[in-house]
This record gives sequence, C-alpha cells and structure tokens, in this order.
Amino acid sequence: MRKSDDKEIIAQLKQDMSNIPIRESFKKELEYSLVQRFTTKKKTLVLLPMASALVCFVVIILLLNSPLIENNAVEMPKYESILIHSSDFDVDVRQHLYSLLLEKGIPVVFVDERNQSMTHENVHFVLQRSTDSARDTITTIQSEEMGRILFVLQGDSTDFEHDYEIALTLHEQSEKLYPGLSRGVLEISYGNEKDARLLIEIGNRESSEEELMKTIELFAHVIESWWGE
Repeated sequence: MRKSDDKEIIAQLKQDMSNIPIRESFKKELEYSLVQRFTTKKKTLVLLPMASALVCFVVIILLLNSPLIENNAVEMPKYESILIHSSDFDVDVRQHLYSLLLEKGIPVVFVDERNQSMTHENVHFVLQRSTDSARDTITTIQSEEMGRILFVLQGDSTDFEHDYEIALTLHEQSEKLYPGLSRGVLEISYGNEKDARLLIEIGNRESSEEELMKTIELFAHVIESWWGE
C-alpha cells in the first residue's frame, strides 16, 4: 500500500473522530497503531508465503518419520475362533448356531470345560436362558416372535475390558441390523473369580425352541457381520 493511501485513510479517520469527544492521547495512540499496521502489511505479504513453505516442509519431514505410516504398523487383533460353552443350554439350538456359523465360514468350537482354551486369541460365549420375565425377554422382529439377547459380563473378571469390547460391539451391530433384538450389555459382580466369560442370555425359561431358533438365526447374522469387520 502506498504512503499516499495511508495518509488518506488516516485523514478520513481524523475527520470522522472530530465529532466524537475522545482523549487526545488516545487519538495519538490510534494513529500510531494504524500507521504501523499499514506500513508492515507489505512486509507481511512477502514473509507469509515463506513461512507457509517452511511449515509445510517441517510437516512433511515429520510425516515421513512418523511410525503411523510404517509398513509394520500395529493392526487390530483378529480372533482365531469362537468357543461356545453351553452344557446347560438347549442342544438343538446351540447345534443350530454351530451349523449356521460354519456355513458362514466362521470357525466355531464347542468346549465342555469353561476354563478350556481361555486365551485372547479366541472369543468365548456361554449360552444360557435368562431368568427374567417374558415381558423383557421376548420381542417381535419381522413379524416373528423370538427371544431377545442380553450380553452379561462379570465385572470382577480380569478380562472384563476384553469381553466388554466384544459385547458392546455385538450389541451395536445387533441394533444396526435388528433393532430391539439385543437388551444391551449388563455388568454383574460375583464377588469372586468365576470361569464364565461372556454370557449370552437368550429368551427366558419358558421360551419355546422355535422362538430360540429364530433368535439364533438373527444372532448368527450379527456375528457374521461383526466377524467380517
């Protein structure tokens, strides 16, 4: 900006301020600030591109040395198989879930002992009926009446965080595919260490086998969607 332009702007401001009662000292400070602002503007326009180029160069150097883009970046763990503990659950229903998961290409194994192969490389489900009332455990989806699912976690377990992540993800996936099928995630406390890991409560004590079968079919789709991700 030319000096003549600076003078014109300052003169105009002085004229505008003439009708406003203001201290003389403030006028001088304002005039000085405006002159400094306009005379340094040209320098700023020259230095700004140089500063921007320098910042971009530094950012590129940091990204090239960042571990986030290395080929050996850490990936989310993938589970080897699903282990199902269900000695006291309906045999035909659990067999139906087993067959559906195998058909979908998901490795699944029945485990008799609840403490067998308890590792984080596998997912551990304990199937059982709920003792809650039918009002809370039965729903209608796609015009079919079926049992709802509740994911129950042992709050005292040292593996709580691991199991909670699985339970919450399955619940959210269930809500996305079949709203109302899942009752949510419930944390309980036994007061001591127990073998049970992630309990899957389906229906209730009075649910018919047909209702449980329909639940299992939808639940298998939920597991397939989650396993694929």
